[in-house]
Amino acid sequence: MKWYFGYNQDTERTQFPLVQMALFTALKNTSLEPHCIISGSPSPCSEWLERHGVRVHFRDTQIISELMKYKAANPGYNINSAKGAYLRFEIPLIEVEDKYVLYTDTDVMFNHINNIELLCVRPKIFAMAPEFDIKDWENPNSGVMIINVQVFRRYIDQLYSYVLDNLPNLMAHDQTVLAKFFKGKWGKLPAKYNWKPYWGY
Repeated sequence: MKWYFGYNQDTERTQFPLVQMALFTALKNTSLEPHCIISGSPSPCSEWLERHGVRVHFRDTQIISELMKYKAANPGYNINSAKGAYLRFEIPLIEVEDKYVLYTDTDVMFNHINNIELLCVRPKIFAMAPEFDIKDWENPNSGVMIINVQVFRRYIDQLYSYVLDNLPNLMAHDQTVLAKFFKGKWGKLPAKYNWKPYWGY
């Protein structure tokens, strides 16, 4: 299965150690095929990724100009976080081969994955696990997702329109969008695929 992750190059100094940890554990413990989306340009970090077998895609979120205008009018807006967060909406526009892919944030570590079991997660649109409370399926976390690429692609324009119409209210960027726009429609990803340390062993 292809594994997508992404980051904003402006945050490379803090993000890249996390990226390295995620990649090293994925290569050691899984057979995932890594793909990285970078909001930025080629750099020593992107070259390092490519040397370690990562397919790198350089692109910004489609609404980057609108986000920058919003930042100019609202100095407190976290543009660095937004530029990275909305990259996951670009996945269906990049991926043209596989029907399902895995997405994760950069701050993850991979234990051994049962590939057959993971391949059996087949959501109608996408699947997410709970945020803070393992039993709270009303508040999901978009840090790990299985995405039905073909179906998710149909919603991209609507999602970006929703973002631009609701920017002041999107405290968790894409996560807030996905939880509200797809309320009651997103699939349940088994919590073990987005396990939090404070949930215990």
